[in-house]
Amino acid sequence: MAISYNYTTKVITVDATATLRAVYSDSMNVFDDAAQMDDLVPLRADTPTLFTLINGWTFSAGSIQYLTSAALQDAAGDNIWTNVQTLGSIVTGTTLYIEQNGSVAWTAGTTGHINMLLKVRNAGTDIASKAFTVYARKFQQTYSSFATTGGAIVSNCPLATASDPQLDIADVTVAAYTGMSITWGATTKDAGDGAGAVAYGVVIDAGGKTLKEAYNWIQRELLQSTDIDDGGGTKLGYITGELVSFTGSMITKQGVWIQNFAAADANKIKYTDNTGTLHTPPVSVPITIVSSAAMSGGRVVVYKLAAAYDPTTWNPATSIVATLLSTTLDGSGNASTTLTYTTDLYTVTRVRKAGYKPFEVGSVLTSAGLSVTSINEPDTVYI
Repeated sequence: MAISYNYTTKVITVDATATLRAVYSDSMNVFDDAAQMDDLVPLRADTPTLFTLINGWTFSAGSIQYLTSAALQDAAGDNIWTNVQTLGSIVTGTTLYIEQNGSVAWTAGTTGHINMLLKVRNAGTDIASKAFTVYARKFQQTYSSFATTGGAIVSNCPLATASDPQLDIADVTVAAYTGMSITWGATTKDAGDGAGAVAYGVVIDAGGKTLKEAYNWIQRELLQSTDIDDGGGTKLGYITGELVSFTGSMITKQGVWIQNFAAADANKIKYTDNTGTLHTPPVSVPITIVSSAAMSGGRVVVYKLAAAYDPTTWNPATSIVATLLSTTLDGSGNASTTLTYTTDLYTVTRVRKAGYKPFEVGSVLTSAGLSVTSINEPDTVYI
């Protein structure tokens, strides 16, 4: 470490990592020499963790990056540097960085914990009200962040990261996902829990993916240094707060709504609205009809019945209570939907396509849903 003093310009220059206490001590050693007794000392030690530049002295701009382990201010309090120190258990290789006023103000990269000076007041004006957030993020690890307000203080910022077992989809796979988006903007959504439509500020479209796939994609988006807002605003991914948590089921962060995810995950989601209120959708069960590719374009219908299906007493006017599913079979000969479950239901499923023998079966839809495999043999009489 080399420390130099320009007695004409009153600038201290430091060219390697040093604690402020060490720089202060060096200055005391220098300024008690006979040749410097006519110069005013540059630093005052207010405490072991707060030092003040006095008598018109400053540090060179390049020196600040090397100073650690204490806060710094000038005598008038017009310029203040908070000493940011992170602590806690973080996975090796995790990137640590500081967001201030909407951009990354400083990064430690993947070199470990932070111990540095962050300017929070400049020429008499606070920078972002002295607020900043420290982030710790690495692909396939849990994320951690700490938001705080600085000052002429040491700001201890606890962080903790670990391997996330839910983030096990390869990056190349997640990067190739399509049809997914994150949009910021005021909206109202109804979780079906009786609260009606309530306010949210972020909508995530999962593009038909499972919630686990959506979680992997969302967490990857939060590593990007580019804009991830598919609306009209700008949100840089790596300085955007977490949007969801996932441990086999998903809970959205405050103000976040996720939609258009795989129907099989309907019972694995809870929403947190703008006010912080948690909303749990009613239990949803799947209705799944499986046939063969040959039945593509055929028709399927599932009726809710007043009683167990009996073809000998069938009367559409009195037997059918409601239609649960009515659609065309997809390219694989399949169809599906979901239903809010309240009680077991009698049903009949019918699958028909000209050129194939009709299929029907009476079943009971339970809390596990309804799954029917349709067997439609070729109709050799049909021409």
